Amino acid sequence: MKPLFEQIVFDLDDTLLDTSGTLVPIAVRRACLAMIDAGLPMTIDSALLRRTELLRLNPRIDTWTELAQAAPEPIRARIAKAGSDAFYRYNVDELPASAFRPQEGALELLHFASQRSKLHLVSAGDEQTQRKKIERLAIEKFFASIHLVAPGPGNKHRAFAEIDRKFRTSPEERFVSIGNRVDTDLGEAKTLGWSTIWIRAGEHVSLQPLTSQEIPDFEAGSPMVLLRLWEQQFPTTVKDPNV
Repeated sequence: MKPLFEQIVFDLDDTLLDTSGTLVPIAVRRACLAMIDAGLPMTIDSALLRRTELLRLNPRIDTWTELAQAAPEPIRARIAKAGSDAFYRYNVDELPASAFRPQEGALELLHFASQRSKLHLVSAGDEQTQRKKIERLAIEKFFASIHLVAPGPGNKHRAFAEIDRKFRTSPEERFVSIGNRVDTDLGEAKTLGWSTIWIRAGEHVSLQPLTSQEIPDFEAGSPMVLLRLWEQQFPTTVKDPNV
């Protein structure tokens, strides 16, 4: 079989896992409540509304730091940390199986791609929480390597560079990063000379490229759209039993 790319690197949240449709609303409410408990002078409804507005105005900002600006300066950092910790770190086992829904076509795409290329996973968040998500989706078997990094600029780039260093066998070998964020999933991969594919879905769907490195080589609304395209470009060859 002709490889799609020799190495394919996937993001997890809102790329393979429908985080925005299930886990994000739960996590956002939990984070806002934690901030209020830590001293944020807002009601839960006003905090939720304010976060939505902040993301609408600037999808790249740290919403927990911005929300904390409503509190007195001496306790802002503590309040922001309470929100961030509650958002990224939680007991996955307490949530029902229905909360862990793959994106449309995600599992089928992994199966198709893993037969043609070597796959890797790079995900930002709390390490234990992200591992539990991977277990819930039962997708670990598809990947040659899994890299879990802390949220923040540059962290995915370091993981991408490690994958490039460990798995590149020739200068011509092709790498592609597939994710839903043009800044971290795409921009931080493009600096290594990789190709990029934007799964334009999830909470950061309105995030627009600000630099040439953040402009995707291709975009799709879901893993299923990408799968259908690759199935056309790289059809499975079935041997005729009569030959």
